[in-house]
Amino acid sequence: MKWRYFDNDAGVRLKMLDVTIDAQEEFTRDWDWYAVDQDGHIGHFTSAGMRVLPKSIKQDRETTEVVARYFFEQAPVVGKWTVRP
Repeated sequence: MKWRYFDNDAGVRLKMLDVTIDAQEEFTRDWDWYAVDQDGHIGHFTSAGMRVLPKSIKQDRETTEVVARYFFEQAPVVGKWTVRP
């Protein structure tokens, strides 16, 4: 667990859990993330530990992990799926 420190406008030092994904972890872990297109199709993407993550994923580790956990552990398997390069 990493902490980040910053001063607010009143000059008070605040301690906040760092929820970003750092560069080292970005390339040493297989990250999964999801997106939805205008037709409601869900896309599953993975870095395989070798690809740059989208900025929105790097900036919100907690949501990224919660959504991936949902799809791996809870989401029902419905319908067909395809793999597109």
